[in-house]
This record gives sequence, C-alpha cells and structure tokens, in this order.
Amino acid sequence: MMMENTISSIQIVEYEDKFASSIAKMWNDSKDAWGGGVKTEEQIIEKHRSSDNLHTFLAMDNNQVVGYCGLSVYKEDIDSLYIPLLNVRPDYYGKKVGKLLLLHALKAVVAKKWPRLDLYTWAGNTKAVPLYKRCGFFWEEEDSNTHLMNFIPSVLNDSLLAPYIGKVDWYKDMLRTLELKPDGRQENGFTYYDYEWANSDTNLTASFERTGRGLSRVETDDFIIKLSLKDHELLEGENHEVKCYVKNKSGKQLSVEVSSCSNERVVCDFNHIYSVEKEVTTTNAFYLQAGPEPEKGKTFPTISVNVSVNGLMTTFKLGVNPKTPITIDTKAIPNVLQEGFETTVDLELENNLSVPALIELELPNNKYLSFHNPSCRIWLERKGKGYVSIPATVLSLGFFQEDIICRVKLENDEEKIIKKTISAGLKGAGERFFGENKNSYYIYNGTYHIRVFKADNVMKFGTNRIGELPFVMFAPMLGKPFSNELSKNKPVKTETTLEKTSIILALYFQSTAHPNIQIALRIQLYAEGIVKRWVTLENRQSSTASVHLQETFYHDWSELYFPLRDDVVVFNEADAVEPGDIASKDISENWYFSNDEVTPIGVYWTEGNKMTMEGWKMHLESMEGLEGCNSCSFPPIYMSIGAYTSWRDLEQAAKGTQSSHKALKGEINLAINENNPVIDESESLSVLFSSYRNNQADGEGELFVNGTSTFKKTLPVNKKIALPDEVTEWKTVNKVQTKITTDKRQSYFDTVLFRPYGEILQNRITAEGYEIYSIDNGIINFRAAPHYYPGLFSLKAQQTEWLDQAFPNLIPKSWWNPWAGGIKAGPPDLSVHSLLKEKTEAEFVQIKDNFANVWSGIRLDTDIIHHSKWKGLSYSQFYVTMPNIPILAIFVQIRNTAGKLMTEEEWHHNLFLKTGKESCVLHLHQKKNHNLIYTVGREEQEIILKDDFYITQSASNDKLHLLTDVNSKVQYYTNKEVIQLVSTNTCEREKNGYVHMQPSFLYFDEDSVPFHQLETVRKLQFRLTED
Repeated sequence: MMMENTISSIQIVEYEDKFASSIAKMWNDSKDAWGGGVKTEEQIIEKHRSSDNLHTFLAMDNNQVVGYCGLSVYKEDIDSLYIPLLNVRPDYYGKKVGKLLLLHALKAVVAKKWPRLDLYTWAGNTKAVPLYKRCGFFWEEEDSNTHLMNFIPSVLNDSLLAPYIGKVDWYKDMLRTLELKPDGRQENGFTYYDYEWANSDTNLTASFERTGRGLSRVETDDFIIKLSLKDHELLEGENHEVKCYVKNKSGKQLSVEVSSCSNERVVCDFNHIYSVEKEVTTTNAFYLQAGPEPEKGKTFPTISVNVSVNGLMTTFKLGVNPKTPITIDTKAIPNVLQEGFETTVDLELENNLSVPALIELELPNNKYLSFHNPSCRIWLERKGKGYVSIPATVLSLGFFQEDIICRVKLENDEEKIIKKTISAGLKGAGERFFGENKNSYYIYNGTYHIRVFKADNVMKFGTNRIGELPFVMFAPMLGKPFSNELSKNKPVKTETTLEKTSIILALYFQSTAHPNIQIALRIQLYAEGIVKRWVTLENRQSSTASVHLQETFYHDWSELYFPLRDDVVVFNEADAVEPGDIASKDISENWYFSNDEVTPIGVYWTEGNKMTMEGWKMHLESMEGLEGCNSCSFPPIYMSIGAYTSWRDLEQAAKGTQSSHKALKGEINLAINENNPVIDESESLSVLFSSYRNNQADGEGELFVNGTSTFKKTLPVNKKIALPDEVTEWKTVNKVQTKITTDKRQSYFDTVLFRPYGEILQNRITAEGYEIYSIDNGIINFRAAPHYYPGLFSLKAQQTEWLDQAFPNLIPKSWWNPWAGGIKAGPPDLSVHSLLKEKTEAEFVQIKDNFANVWSGIRLDTDIIHHSKWKGLSYSQFYVTMPNIPILAIFVQIRNTAGKLMTEEEWHHNLFLKTGKESCVLHLHQKKNHNLIYTVGREEQEIILKDDFYITQSASNDKLHLLTDVNSKVQYYTNKEVIQLVSTNTCEREKNGYVHMQPSFLYFDEDSVPFHQLETVRKLQFRLTED
C-alpha cells in the first residue's frame, strides 16, 4: 500500500512479495558495499515469510526498490523497536533515501507508542553514522559492537514536553555535532545523551541516561528538572538517596508533584506536592534490593520518579549498577571428577569499595568438597581485582552451592561481614544433576552440561574439555507473526526430572502474546551427549488454533557436512560458510554435521519441518493444531555433542535407516565430461562449474591439457557449457588442470582424462599343466589360472612384473602355508588352505560402468561347498581394463550370500608385491608431516595408509597407485620375505538385492598423481551387462 510521496520521485511502501525480484536486484547491486553475496527472488520471499518484522519499508523509484528498512521488536532489551537491516542502493547514495527510510521508521515507532528505536552498524560506516546521529541516534560506547539508540519517540510522546517540542521541527531545529565517535557526557560515573533544539520560538534540552534508557534532565524556557544520584555504582542491600531538582525559569509559580515509582529492585515511598517560585531540591530515600547483575548492552535496574508540572506528568529515570562490597565469581571446574580426586576452586574477586580492603573468606564444610584451607585472605586496592585458588578434595559429585562468609576489613578498622554464594558443577561419569545460580539454570549428565541464561532464555551446551561450544539456541517463538516474548519473559515454574540415563529441564512460561496459552520448554540431556529439545503448549480456552513454532540457533561451523540438492556436501574451504551462504530450498534432508576439531556437533530434526537459513542464523519452523482446552507438542530438535563422530552416523540417526552411502561433493566443483574420466572423441565434452553456495559468481575459466593452455571462456555457475571440438589433441592419458578466477579468489581443479583406443587381446593357453587366461590391453597384461589359485598370479605394466608369486607351485612363505602370492579378493575367515579345496572357474567378460564405458577382462567364479562357515557362498572376482589405459579395476559380486545379510563382514583385496632385487618401495605423502619412504627391512613394518601414497620398483619408471573406496581400510605390511598391500571393506547390498564390494583401481603412471586428481576414477561404479 502506498504510504507517502516525499523527496523527488521516491516513495515509501510496505513490503509485498511482488517486490521480491527488485529487492534481490537491490542487494546484488549493493554487494560490493555490503560484502554480501548474490540474492534471488525466491530467497527474498522465503526470508520474509519467516520474518518477525513488524514492518518492512521499501524506498521505490520508478518501480525499482532503491532502499530497504526493516522494523521489528528488539530482542536484546526491553522497551525498544529495532532496525535489523537498512540499505540504500549505491547509485542512490546522497539522494536522502536513507534519511527518508529512517524518518519513516521513527514515525511508525512513535505511532506505536514505543519509547526507543535501536540499530547496529560498524564503526567504519562513515557514510551512515552521521545520518544516524542527525536522525537522533546516539552511539553507545561498547568494545564489542557499534550500538545506537534513538530516544526521539520518547520525546515526541511525552506529555510534559509536548508544549515545547510542538514549537520546533525536531529534525530541522535539532543542534547536533556529528562526530565519528561514541556519544555521551560523563558525570559521576553516568553517561548522558543530550538533545538540544532551538529556534526563534523556544529552546529545549532533554537528556537521557545511558543505562536506565530514560529521561533524566529537561530544560525548557519555563523550568529545569534534573534527577541525580551520588554515584552510578551503588551497594545493594542498603539505603540510598535520589535527588530531584526543579528550577522555575518562567517567573510564574509552578505547581510540582514528585512521587515514587517502585520496581522489583528499588523500594521507595514518597510523594511531594509543592509550589516552586525559584528552585527546590527534594531528597528521597530508597532501598536497593539484591538481584542479578545487570548485563552490558541492556537496561539496568532503575530509580524512577514521576514528576508533574502544572498537571503535565512524565517519568524521570536513572540506571544504577548494583554492587556488593565484594564481587566473587566462581570459575567453572572443567575436569571430569571422581570421589577422592584433588581439584581447585578458583574465585575471582573485585573490590567495589572506594577504599582498599583486606578480604577474608571462610569456606564451610559441605558434602561435596573438603577444602584443605577453609579460610584464606587477599588484599585488594580500591576498585581492585584479584583471584584465589583453593585446593580441595572431592567428596561427592553434584552441584556445589554454598554461602561463604566474607569479612571485609578496611584501613580504619571498620569491618563489613557479608555472605556470598559460590557454586560450581562437579561433574563426572554416571552423574546427573540440576543446578541454579543467580544468572543461569544448569543440567549436567556425565561430561556434558546444558546452560540456560535467565536474562534471555538462551541455551548453550558444553563439555569438560573446552567448556561451552560455539552453538547457541535462542528462546523459541510462537506465531505467526512470531513473537520474541520468551527472550524477555521469566519462567513461572521450573522442573527437573530423571529418566533412565537422561535428565530433563522444563521451563514453564505464561504467554503474553497469547494470554490463554502456557508454554513449556523441555531440554533433555543424555549421558552420551545427545540433547533433545521440544516445546509443549497448553490451551486454556475453548477455541482451536493453528500455531507455528520457530526455533532459532547459531552455530560457528567447522568442516560442515550438509545434505543439499540430494547430495552430501562438505564445506571445508578456507573462507568460512554461514547459513546465509546456503539456499534453504537446497536442503534435501533433515540434518547437518559440523566436524569441529575438538567436539563434533550434529543437529537433526523431524522430516517435514522447514529449515530456513538467514545471515548468521538458522530457523526451524513447525506447525501444530492446538485444540480448545487441550495441549500439543511440537516435533523435537536433536543435537549431538560428540555422540556421533561422523556425518554418516548422524545421517543414520536422523533418518532412522542405514546410511545412504552417498559420495561427498565439494562446495565448489568442476565437472568435465560430467565427471566421466573416459572421453569419446566422437562426442563433445561438457564443462560444468557448480557451487552449493548461493552467492557464487561466474568465473573466468582457463583449461590446461598436459600443461598447454587450450581454452579460455567465462564459466557460468551451475550451467553446463560445451567445449569446442577442436579444443585439443587428446592423448591416451591427459592431465587436465582448470583455473577459475572469480571476484573473490582463484581456484584450480585437477583431473585425469583417458582416451582408450585399439583392442584388448584375450588369450587362453595351457602352461605348467594349468589353463591360463590372459588379458593384454597394450600397456598392462594380467593372467589367472583358476584351477591353480583363485586370483591373478601375474600383473605386468610395460612388460615389468609387479607381483610376487609362486606359480605353478604352492609354497610356505613367511606366515603363510600354502602361499601363492599374486592378487585375490575374498571373504574373511577363509584361509588359502580351505579356499584351494573349493572350485573356481574363469571366463572372459565385458561389463559397463555407470557411464556405459566398456571394460574387458577376467571373471573368476568361486563356489564354496566344503567350508563349514561359508558353505553355499558363491562370488565372482572381476579384473577388467580398457584398451591402452594403464588401469586395472578389481571388484567382487556376491552371487549367493550363504544365508548371510553380508553387510558386516570385511572382505579383502590382497596384493603381494615384488621383493628381492626388484623390491617395491612405498612412498607415503603425509598431510600433517614430511614425506616418508618405506622399503623391505629386517624388521616387520605395518603401516595404515590414509594419505596419498604410491609404490615404485627399481625395474620400472612407473609408479603404482591404489585407489579404493573412501570407506576402505588400506594396510601395507612388510617383513624380510614379503610385501603385502591389503584393502578391506564391507559389502553393500542394493535395494534390488545385488550384493557387491566397491571397486578398487590399480593405476600406473610415471608421475606421482595425487589421489584427488583421480577422484572420478575412484567413484566409478560397475553394473553387469548381458553379452
């Protein structure tokens, strides 16, 4: 709906979905100024459908969005609205669009009778900070952020100031120095923000105190009124005085009433009615009660006084920083404890007095800790700080909370005796308990704990190793529209219950936005590190309603695994990923996993609930029907604190089924020939530059084939293009590198492409009394004699033999008797002695991979009929290759599983490599260490291979690379007699019942080729075809 037509052709309108495309263009045009990414129309619509904005104002010019301003309730503090986002398209800088939006937002705040408007920016925002100040914002001095507050709505809605503010134009007549630094006038520990207006008709000053967020001084042409305290820091539990000064400037008698306004921290009772001819100061007593410490950036406890002048009343406020003579902070005990363990209780102390003091602490006997020295002392200068470490023996585990006696001795022999409460969770294996102090609720289970802050009901969790983890869940919100009431409301009741191996904390709230609904937030912590969180509603009225729940959380990800577009994507690039970098529509499953270095964290939720990504945070939305006079529970959200140590484990927990065995994809990918490593010159090759980040820009691509630049072109993101047919002369083996340059970085993608040609020679001969099957592809030759041994007994590359073998004999060697050597694949717990009793036959075969590339080779079929455990098992080993390609693929198909599910047994590929004069050598490249070389030695060596490796031998220039499935375990074993290379893996059972072992590949190359360049080979899959 059109709201106003102001400067030039700029109009301010409310958001509607029809403007989403233009808003996306505005953000994209502004990304250089903001540092943000690319936005789409779909993302804009999705964001606003889950937004908690009260209003979203758009600046329009000729049907284009050129400015944006959100307005919502401020979650971090009371009594304020908030501008979460304000932007002006860069080509409209200097055209007063930002001013229009700010003034429009202020007008809405005034209309809604809210006293304040807040926003955040950054200190270096030199264009915007002067504008903010000119529109009435004050920059609050804080180290951690740049927070601004605007009290103009309080001024414009104030009945006492109304006769005076009505005589000025608050924007044009305001006197303000626009400096690029924090604002504030300092006085007695207070910070005041002063508004001044002046014109020919009147002068007006209104001062607001920083921590109380309220009016503290007024000066008009008729009077001055000022509220004052002797100091900002006041001792709680004591009486103090507040002064109200009134000066009459009018020459006419003023009728004044000053009355008390008690609250939960300040108790006072006074009322003065008097006439003021010149000036009057009233001094009034109040008592400051004990309570939680105020939080920086939020409204402090206040002393409020109502003042009426000639019947027009307003409220004056000053914030106070309540202190005890001594502040004591108990530091968390991070260790896992047991009864009898030695530990220390560390206390940080602060002297809040204006004089030095000797602090003596007396620690009581208790059931949890036996203090070695139950009393200690420390000298602190005025306003000084220090700490003490108190050794203790653990008597039992639980939440230690005790009152200690503090004797505060001053230099004039005065002594103050006060009680302070110290507390700490003493956690250990098998122990579950609840704790509460003045700031937080806690539940503990084993080495894990949950903390809920009383100030805003924010939840964090932690472990004994690093304390609290980089994960935060905010107070849940009900809607729609979503209300952030629980970020400020206090629970009316708390409960804890124990269930088997878990502990549950329940917080009950009475909704103010929905007065007939009671909200219960439950958090369940399991001993394994699983957290379950859910919300229950109780409807106390007869009507039925559909209620939406939004859970919002923040997670500082590290090596993130996320199911997107039906793939599992790992984000492990140097530039950090935030939720806003991921398109919500791309989320294809109900989980994610962050492999944090110290403690992996996973999150999963009920399928069907909607996960929305926004900026630095995530929203999970669900909906339930709430019947009259009934209750309902929303689906829970689960968090794993190290309980699941891999993304596959977490995926299985989230889906309730076996892991999908999906292959990982990188966040940025380049697919040449659709990731088919085998090229066909009769068909055009394609290139696809893809990204799972929604802000990825197009890139400038350059293709190098065997070291020569052959192709340069812009590569559009997520759009496949064809390579020109004449791009290069393809060799049999092609090392391909693609350089992609974007506005952020330069990336390199390496792969190897193969061009097979010619024929494969198949030969069947008889030698040494055995029928031998032989395959020669022009580069490699391999042979099998099925009635001698169920495997290959020879593998040559460029005429060089790589296998150690005993053909045609069976001999004892090292640990084996009989020993044949060579290569074979098979099940566990089936020795060579037993295997030789069984029947194996061979056939020449042709099979296709998942790209329909044709491979040829030998199939060895083994049927087990004698072995007690494996009787009935039938399996086929495949050894296949392509013409003139230096690759041998090996895999197993299980034709009859002998009644076994065959998902747990670890099958093997076993290779015995050349020893003696032509002994093979292992070269291992360790990512976190130096490169290593292992040769046959006098001692046994057993090496687990996780990083890149290759094998050489003196008789060949080639290097042998073994490529296995990512889940395979690869081991290199050597002693004086043998070199053995073994890979093991479980079989996979497809939905159609097909059971197979993932393929392995032996690749020969004169260069050492990093495994990532051969990733497309390693990911090949085979399916059987009918000849």
